[in-house]
Amino acid sequence: MKTIEEVASELLSAVKAKYPDLEEFSRATDPEDKEHILIRMYAPYDEDKRIEIHQFASELETDILLEYDYKISIIPYEAKWHYA
Repeated sequence: MKTIEEVASELLSAVKAKYPDLEEFSRATDPEDKEHILIRMYAPYDEDKRIEIHQFASELETDILLEYDYKISIIPYEAKWHYA
């Protein structure tokens, strides 16, 4: 079975393949749930495009949760300074 880090990297690759301008700026565990990885991404797009990215990533995240029982979230931000 793949590790959560391997699956997180695959998820990130899939999202970046569709949205190549995304840039990871933070990866950490959720302070309220240590088994949940949060990947924060700089998304230099308008709000509608960030919503589209979030929806695309959410579908993949759900598949991962069902297949591996891993909680991983990609969160697109307008700018890197929103959450460092």
